[in-house]
Amino acid sequence: MSIALTADFRQEPYIHQLREFELNAEKPARALFWQMRTGKSKTMIDTACHLASVGKIDIALVIAPNGVHENWATRELPKHHWHSLKYFTCLWMTEETHDGEWWLQAQDAYKTIAERDLTWFCFSANSIIRPRAKGLIRKLLTKKVLVIWDECQDYRSPGSKRAKFARSVSRKCEFKRILTGTPVDNSPLHAWGQLELLGSGTSGFKTHDEFKQYHAVYATRTVANGRSYPELVEYRNLEILKGRIDEVATIINREDCPDLPPLIRSERLIDISADQKEAYQSIQKELLLELQPDPRKEPVEVTVDGAARITKLQQILSGFVYDNSRKVHAISRNAIPRLEAVADEVRKTTGKVVIWCRFQPDVRAVTRRLQQDGWKVEQYYGKTSAKDKARVRKIFAGDADSETDVKAVVGYPAVGIDLSAASKIIWYSHIFDAVIANQADERATAMGGAAVEIVDFKAPKLDQYILDNRHEKKELSDAMLASDLVKLLEYLAF
Repeated sequence: MSIALTADFRQEPYIHQLREFELNAEKPARALFWQMRTGKSKTMIDTACHLASVGKIDIALVIAPNGVHENWATRELPKHHWHSLKYFTCLWMTEETHDGEWWLQAQDAYKTIAERDLTWFCFSANSIIRPRAKGLIRKLLTKKVLVIWDECQDYRSPGSKRAKFARSVSRKCEFKRILTGTPVDNSPLHAWGQLELLGSGTSGFKTHDEFKQYHAVYATRTVANGRSYPELVEYRNLEILKGRIDEVATIINREDCPDLPPLIRSERLIDISADQKEAYQSIQKELLLELQPDPRKEPVEVTVDGAARITKLQQILSGFVYDNSRKVHAISRNAIPRLEAVADEVRKTTGKVVIWCRFQPDVRAVTRRLQQDGWKVEQYYGKTSAKDKARVRKIFAGDADSETDVKAVVGYPAVGIDLSAASKIIWYSHIFDAVIANQADERATAMGGAAVEIVDFKAPKLDQYILDNRHEKKELSDAMLASDLVKLLEYLAF
């Protein structure tokens, strides 16, 4: 009999959600590699509710990025959890001031598991190796557990303490699910750590070294002082990797979901002021002189910190520089074209706006500029308190009060949060990481919602270089050969 016939869905699933539920709800391990905003959370809640209803689990353990774990507890569960099941949610609070209160609640929740059909424990990914959280998770593993690793790309580095602990947790759970819309956006080699959460050897290899050797070709690169390092030449056997992923995963793309609103991408070409151009050319010349080989010595291949040098140029495009004491200095007292452009974009947008920035000075500068025009602006980045972040998420959630007078949120590119009350996303300053960028693009979308406009700011050459690398899923390596950096700097010249 179809398990959907007895399901107490709070909201009827879409076709792709129903198919996953029908075919895979009772399988021990599955991956949902679904593009952002295609309904992974609802499908997981329905799966957990079904498993609890047939007595296969007592606990649903959700591990998600900070803030996203809170979204599960405060938005997704109340919206989708089955009415027929008695449940309780214990939410990890990251601020130290809440630690004592949370710990008492967690102990009570653990002791009373038998009194309800299902107990949810929601942890932030960065909390799971904290002593109290780690201890509680180990106690939970004595019960029947479904573990859900949301944004599982966080565990792609197999040698990290967090990834090692995550794998040890998964091994002791009856059911495990991994979720992400971007499993291998930056490198196919990231698949091993994520697939390993589903069970040892899921990728076909017990160790990451064996996996790398099979799926990548390396060459030895020798540089100055006789030092050498392995350099990636190419990937290989990717069809075999794809086949192994297909065995344990469903892959849903945006085009598979007609109810998902389209992303309308546009670009805005940004001028730079005379002061910016002068500073840019000065830094570029300084970097090129620094990289010139010593004519008195035999030329050797030297590696340098290329990422830091390119970042300096990108900061100039935003209108600021750091001095040697890490103090921020504005390049000009005159108007910065990039700031005037973001003010104009916000002014002509009827709805709310999300503005992504790479640097803290950008966040502050954009906020000040928009406030000059009388807009109410919120911030969402590393220095924003957990309380303020929660308030921003509430304001910008798709079901938030549309009468709120907040016009824009400015911050670092964020993953896993609902900002679907916004109608436009502006990339003020770009990042190289394709995983984070692709997820940040989806923050304002919602199934059945309206189309979302994304505007890429592009000053000459450098912004385009970052976007091209992101499209090709290439990171800007910290270590670059000096000769390669010279070519890049010459290419990026005005």
